[in-house]
Amino acid sequence: MNVCSLPNIVCLCCTLLSAGIPEDPVTGSAHTTLGPYFAQKLRRNTLTGLQESKRQGMVLVWVGEPAAGRVSVGGVAVSSMRGHVLC
Repeated sequence: MNVCSLPNIVCLCCTLLSAGIPEDPVTGSAHTTLGPYFAQKLRRNTLTGLQESKRQGMVLVWVGEPAAGRVSVGGVAVSSMRGHVLC
């Protein structure tokens, strides 16, 4: 994983070629996990994540109080699948 630092933006690039995945898609789950780490390091609770890959994208990340464990993400998305969960 490469991490660069631009003003107010955390840039990430990760490829898993050995697993047959040519690029890391823009994912909220990755940024939700990394958000609290960078929020603590940068001493801020609002971050902008830039996914540097062929299909580049931005994710807005809001980190709540650490004790609450709440992280929210936002941005523009494209639906790639639709389904139902059966209980």
